[in-house]
Amino acid sequence: MEHPSATGGQYIGPFTASVSFQNPMTWTNSNIKSITRANGQNITWTGGADSSYVSITGTSSSATATASFTCNVPAGPSQFTIPSYVLLALPPGANGNLQVANIASAPFSAPGLNSGSAQVGVSLLTYPTYQ
Repeated sequence: MEHPSATGGQYIGPFTASVSFQNPMTWTNSNIKSITRANGQNITWTGGADSSYVSITGTSSSATATASFTCNVPAGPSQFTIPSYVLLALPPGANGNLQVANIASAPFSAPGLNSGSAQVGVSLLTYPTYQ
């Protein structure tokens, strides 16, 4: 249970937020060294509270282009396949990364604030080659 708080300032009043982050996920196939873009890429994990989500982000760069993607999925299924059509939008090259994060959020309110959300998470990063 995370409890971020602040005293507020000139425009936003004081607040306390409460985010429950039980059983954070563990990325089980994080040893990905190479991704064949035309095949898609399965990502698997264990854990992750049902109320949390997994954010999968990748970036690839070539000499002439850089592109990235983000897929946000519920943590419950414990797996997601990045579609080939998403990966094919990335340039092939050795300058790439793949990040998998488990994030939980909860709304909060404060005087002067229209909408607020507190987030807590764990993130893991690897550097595959996108082919």
